[in-house]
Amino acid sequence: MQQYYNITAASQSPNNKWTTKGGINHIPRRQSEQQRQLIRDVWKVAFPVSYLNLPIVGNTIWILIAWKPNLFLSKHFFDFEYHRSFVSDEYREIRGAFSSVAHDFWRTVMMDAQSSEIKELLKIKRDDGDDAGVILDGVALYKMFQYGSGRGHVQWESIPRQQLVQIAAGSGMSSFISMIMPRSIVQARLQAKVKDIVLDDANLLREKHELMDNDRLTDEEVMDACALRGLSCHLGQSFDSMRTSLSNYLFIMEAVHKKMGKDRLIKDLEGVMFVLHLQPIRFELNKGSI
Repeated sequence: MQQYYNITAASQSPNNKWTTKGGINHIPRRQSEQQRQLIRDVWKVAFPVSYLNLPIVGNTIWILIAWKPNLFLSKHFFDFEYHRSFVSDEYREIRGAFSSVAHDFWRTVMMDAQSSEIKELLKIKRDDGDDAGVILDGVALYKMFQYGSGRGHVQWESIPRQQLVQIAAGSGMSSFISMIMPRSIVQARLQAKVKDIVLDDANLLREKHELMDNDRLTDEEVMDACALRGLSCHLGQSFDSMRTSLSNYLFIMEAVHKKMGKDRLIKDLEGVMFVLHLQPIRFELNKGSI
């Protein structure tokens, strides 16, 4: 925790070694991701800490923690192997929601696509890709969301609650918690998740990690980066395979970043929806189910 605070303090100082003359003129990806991870960790532990303060019933939180420790505790409470097993379990749960998210894309965004949906997606497919999904034309897919936005289809209020819960589940949020949370909080958490992904993509692309198959990232960093994006990261997968999956994902996003810019991906609703749907659509196309 102290390391995170030190990084934050250094990044905010006008005299840090990264942004002063002779530096690289930006905060490195590793330090930037640690800052973002701190915020995610605070959100994760906020509920059990708050619950503990309740009189009498507060101690029952330990039962929930014992049942689902990875849902309430950050990775710093576990050694690497436990953390990896939890990441694998979370990926399996996320993958279970991919089918609903990908198929509902047509009902939410396109609405009138009907039988042409497979044909339209096959047009933007570029390669079979890897375990995480096919390689597709990210800009073309983004334009589909722009099409839906222009016709008034991409709006938070137009998304049914159950479908929003599925999108949240496909993004790593607990379905149970998403069901009981106010809709505005679910939306805010999804937007925060997209912001983390887009900013991390920008950092990785700026440092050209994809060109070196992410060899400069540690095994844990690669695994966490794949988990953040919903890329394949199960126990039976090698770290080299995860590096390839991350590289393929970044190649897709590179063109989108150049064409649309990261600000539109973060601020425009069609950009948020694009990022949230990209991995489910890639994975389901790889299965041939859409």
